[in-house]
Amino acid sequence: MDPTPIADRRAAGRACRDQAPLASHADPGCAPETRDPIAFLEEQATSRQDDLIAIRHGRMAANPFGFLRGAALVQAHDLVPTPTSGLFVQLCGDAHIRNFGKFATPERNVVFSINDFDETLPGPFEWDVKRLAASLQLVAQQNGLSPKKCDEAVLTTLRSYRERMAAYAAMSTLDLWYDHTALDDVIRHFEPRDRERVERDAAKASRKDQRKAVARYTHDEHPQFVDDPPLVVHLEDMGHSLDDVIHMLDDYHDSLRDDRRLLVDRYELMDVAHRVGGVGSVGTRCWIALMAASDREEDRLILQVKEAQPSVLERYVGESAFDHPGRRVVAGQRLCQGATDIFLGWCENSWSGRT
Repeated sequence: MDPTPIADRRAAGRACRDQAPLASHADPGCAPETRDPIAFLEEQATSRQDDLIAIRHGRMAANPFGFLRGAALVQAHDLVPTPTSGLFVQLCGDAHIRNFGKFATPERNVVFSINDFDETLPGPFEWDVKRLAASLQLVAQQNGLSPKKCDEAVLTTLRSYRERMAAYAAMSTLDLWYDHTALDDVIRHFEPRDRERVERDAAKASRKDQRKAVARYTHDEHPQFVDDPPLVVHLEDMGHSLDDVIHMLDDYHDSLRDDRRLLVDRYELMDVAHRVGGVGSVGTRCWIALMAASDREEDRLILQVKEAQPSVLERYVGESAFDHPGRRVVAGQRLCQGATDIFLGWCENSWSGRT
């Protein structure tokens, strides 16, 4: 806990500008001719599934934003020589615009927040902000906005970030801890002409529940995933069986809070399939596990199990304090996200030799 008075902390923050003046952030970082981004991607491919690398690279090649989504390692390398204030925070590590979205809290309230923490690690706060700004610029260009409108979108976002940080600095410790962005707060930021469309989208999201998600991916007549190769492939077709993953559930069970353990204990593992994730995750192992309540088979639950590798930031800011990559992701998500999933936990996957 920092006992320093708020006024002194504000003064210390302003003093950081001497180390990294605002104008210095115009520095683009690593010069393009000093590094080979393809070499970085090939290096990452060595720890991923060979048969999925082409899918990852194809998605990245589709457009500049697709490339940015899969190039967190490249951008981290480019940001290393850029000026920083010395203020370290728990970074998302991959704060592009598609990693923000709406989801339901454990209380079933719909909020807006970051939702991907594969790369989370403490680091310079500027890195998340710059990755978000770069993604906004690319998405705006991709949607046909004029250069002026693209710049306005980025500047408006950065202004909002600055104002929000100032508001957080004035909040009490507990108010700050429990703060979250409700979907209604997001809607109010839209121009009146756009609110009706956004409200319809929000209402659609609010009607989603776990039963509809289960119905989308599973057969009606029996508890099993619908195959959709190469995007959804059963575990048996990859040379494994349910017996291979039972120990993972025990490991996962131990990482949960006591009350969540009791909830998970009411479900039985019925089916597991490999599922191809988002651009940045393609090639890492990502499973979906179908669970059914022990007393009623129609009461089903889907859990996602994602392989956690070392963060791409570790080579630049130091190794994680956690020796388990899964625990690093869970701890980082709990620190960054206002309302985390009640089933959030970690486990060990011993058959591949990786977590």
